[in-house]
Formats: sequence, structure tokens, C-alpha cells
Amino acid sequence: MNLSPVLNIEAFKQFVQKEKSNYSQEKPFPHTVIEQFINPELALSASKEIDQIHEHTSYFRHYNSKKYTCNELDKMGPATQTIIQALQSKEFIEQISELSGIPGLIADPTLEGGGVHILSPTGFLNVHTDFLSHAKFRNWSRRINILVYLNPDWKESYQGQLELWDREGKNCIKSVLPDLNRCVIFSTIEKSYHGNPRPVQSPEGKDRKSIALYYYTAEKNTLNLKTTDYISLPETGVMGRIANRFDRIALYLIAFSKRHLGLSNETFANAIKKVSGWFK
Repeated sequence: MNLSPVLNIEAFKQFVQKEKSNYSQEKPFPHTVIEQFINPELALSASKEIDQIHEHTSYFRHYNSKKYTCNELDKMGPATQTIIQALQSKEFIEQISELSGIPGLIADPTLEGGGVHILSPTGFLNVHTDFLSHAKFRNWSRRINILVYLNPDWKESYQGQLELWDREGKNCIKSVLPDLNRCVIFSTIEKSYHGNPRPVQSPEGKDRKSIALYYYTAEKNTLNLKTTDYISLPETGVMGRIANRFDRIALYLIAFSKRHLGLSNETFANAIKKVSGWFK
């Protein structure tokens, strides 16, 4: 695929060569933040498209999450599709491998857990480590996250910042405002705690929008299921900790069903809402 309508690949290659020595040293875990990541007009077009996508989203409403997602490429607008296809291209993935030092990265054609993410006012996603094994491709190990934010004129008072937490899950080390065309790339490891736990406080009708893409390596053997693991924040009370435990169990059972029974994303959203939503 020709990347030039989406990304200045030569400029990105220069960025990678300059940044790759720093990437693995960043705290609290390997990451980088890139400003003006893609073609600004395309980013703005995608932002406008996502405003119209709600009828094609799944609603994940449970103790640790209140968000809408869409991982069906054909339900997205042309600008959004173009961005995702470019960021899954061989040429782009080679640069992500160079940046991260992880060879053999694979883009996920199913967009499992990824695609378009939307947080409407009061939406949030609690601090967590991501699932490390793919529900469908049983030998795929998740290695890299890329988040592209698509929020024009996003103010700090709107909250919804991406927070990167220390490896003990005790303190927020870095906070990133989800501004238009800002990109965060980070390694998915056992203790890469992150989230946006502060509920969005934007005006009604102004959502927090992003594209989330995950990259894997193919291992020799089938991997055990390692699902998303939410942590209890320091201020979490007893009931919150109990609800958090129920969420962990529900996530594992649903991931197991997705792997072995082919459970759909929509069914996943509805099931987890029934299992754990009453705690909220």
C-alpha cells in the first residue's frame, strides 16, 4: 500500500532512527508519543466519520469500562479505513519493529479488542494490563499497542487523559492528553499498566475518539489465555475490589468462549454487561 496519503514514511523513518535508542528506556514501560502523526486532513476526516458510527458500535458497560467500540472495518468511513489499512501495511510494521526492537510483528486483521474506541461524556477505562494472547489465533502473543487520538480542541478540563502507571500499579507516571493526531506507541508487557480512569467530562455530543491497533508475534506453541487484568486503584473500596474480581472472572470466561465457541464481539459486550454491570 502507498503510505504517502496517510503518513510521511520518510519522516517517520527518521523519527524511528532517532527515537529507537530511547524507546526501551522510557518509564514506566517502553513507549513513545508522536505529534502530528498522520496527514492532518485525513485525521480530521476520520474524526468526523467516527461521530456517525455509533449505530455500528458495541457498548462495553461494566465496572471497569464504559466505552463504545467498532472493530468491523467495513462499517467504518473511508478515511478511517485508509488509516487502519496504512498502519497495518508491511512497510509501516517494519518501522514499528525497528522502533521497538521486536522482529516479526503481525497486524491483526480481525482488530480483536481494537478498531475505533469512543468514550462519551462520563465514559472511562480503568487502569489495566492488556490481554497478552489472541482469543482466535492461539499462538499469537500481543506485543505492541498503537493509539491514534482524533479529538479536535480537546481541553484538559475534559479529562480522558491516557495514564501510564508504574509496574506496581500504585502511581500514575505519565499522562497524555488525547488531542487530535497525537499517537502513543507502547510495548504490551506483563506490567504495562495504563488506562483513562478519570471519567470524560466533555460537553454533551463531544466524544473522546481514538483508533487502537495491536500487533503480535507468532509463537511456536499455543499460548494460554491471558486476558485483560484491571487493577484496583489506591482509592478503591471493598465493594470495588469485589466487583473488580468479578470482572476478571467474566473476562476470562468470555475470552475462553471466544476462543473455543467463536463468540462475537457484540455478544461479548452484552454478556459482560449482564455478568458485572450491576456493580456500577
